[in-house]
Amino acid sequence: MPVSKSEAKSTILAQFPPGQQPIGTTSLQIPDSKTNLLDSTPPQIVRALGQAEPLIRGLNTVLGLLTWSSGQDWLSFFLVVGWWIICLYGGLIVKFAGNFIPVLVIAAWYTLQKTGTSLKV
Repeated sequence: MPVSKSEAKSTILAQFPPGQQPIGTTSLQIPDSKTNLLDSTPPQIVRALGQAEPLIRGLNTVLGLLTWSSGQDWLSFFLVVGWWIICLYGGLIVKFAGNFIPVLVIAAWYTLQKTGTSLKV
């Protein structure tokens, strides 16, 4: 059943007799459940999801950039350009700058540890 007049104009629903739905389709009937999802979820699952929240948020950011759906098109563009540079010039980068990459990573880690800064997205 449409909720508003604007949805009624834009939504077309097909109704079939019981047992006569086309193969591969599912019923749009949503159960009328009044239970709270957070109350019905076991506490161990809620705790695990709470602890995994930074990882989930980071993966959401990365996947948003990869699929161009994050709303930050320039970052997605720079990600593609960076991938091109790594693919085209990766051998030269490793050959000539390969020794400096671990040194830069260690220096950045040491600086972050000294300043007490954390990398949170």
